Amino acid sequence: MPEADAALGEQSKIVNIRSLLLVAVFFGSMALVYHPWLFDYRVETFVTGIARGNLVLRSLAYDLASYGSVSGLVSITAIWYCWTGSTFDRKSRLLVGSIAAFLASVLSWVIQHLMISHRRWLQDPAFGVPVPTASDPQILPVWNSFPSDHAALFFGLAAVVISARSRLGLFVFMWAVIVNLSRIYLAYHYPSDIAGGAAWGMLVVWASQSRRPLSWARALIGWGERHARLAVPAVFVIAYQLANLCDEARHIVNGLMQAIAGKLP
Repeated sequence: MPEADAALGEQSKIVNIRSLLLVAVFFGSMALVYHPWLFDYRVETFVTGIARGNLVLRSLAYDLASYGSVSGLVSITAIWYCWTGSTFDRKSRLLVGSIAAFLASVLSWVIQHLMISHRRWLQDPAFGVPVPTASDPQILPVWNSFPSDHAALFFGLAAVVISARSRLGLFVFMWAVIVNLSRIYLAYHYPSDIAGGAAWGMLVVWASQSRRPLSWARALIGWGERHARLAVPAVFVIAYQLANLCDEARHIVNGLMQAIAGKLP
C-alpha cells in the first residue's frame, strides 16, 4: 500500500525533526548555563520587573510554585480526561508517556547532582538580580539546578496530552509555561533550567512511544482491569504524587535522613 507507506514515512520524518529540535533546545540551554548574561539575566530581569509591583501576581506565583495540588492537578486531570473512553492503544500510550515523564523528572534530578552547572538564583547573590521577598532560600536544596525536574515532569505530561488530544494538550502546555514562569520569578530556577527541563521531558516522553514499552503497558493495563480493587487505589496514590512531584514524600525522606545524620536543629 504505497499511500500508507508514504503517510508512515511522513510521520517518521516529523518525529525525527521534532526530536532533533528538542535535542538542540536541551544542549542549547546547557550551553547558556555557562553564559548567563546572554539569556538568563535578561529573562529574569524581565519577569521580575513585571511582577515586582503587582501583589496579585506575586501571590499567584508563590501559590503556583508551592502547591502541587494547584500546579500539577491540571496535567493529571487532563490525562484522566484523555483516558476516559480511549482505545486500548491510546491508554497504553498515555500510561507509557506518564511513566516516561516521571522518569525524565527523576533523571533531571540525577543530572543536577552529576553535572556542574550553577546554583539556584536565590542562593547565588552574585547573579545580580534582586531575589523576590516571597522566596525562601532554605526551602530548596543547595546543588546545581540544571535541568529543572518540575519542567521535565509538567512539559512531559503536556506532551502526553498533546499526543492524545492536541487542543487540550496545548492548554496543558501553556499551563506548564505559567507554572514554570512562577518558579523563574521566585528564583527557584533560571530560564535555561526550565527550557532544558522542558525539552528533556518532552524528548523522553516521545522517545518512549516504542513497541516494547507499549507492550509492557498493555500487559499492565490488562492486569489492572483484572485486579481493579488493587489497581484503582494504587493509581490514585501515584497520580497524587505525580501532581506534586512527590514533594511531601521527599520532605519526609529528607527529614529522616537528616535525623539519622544528626543534622536536625
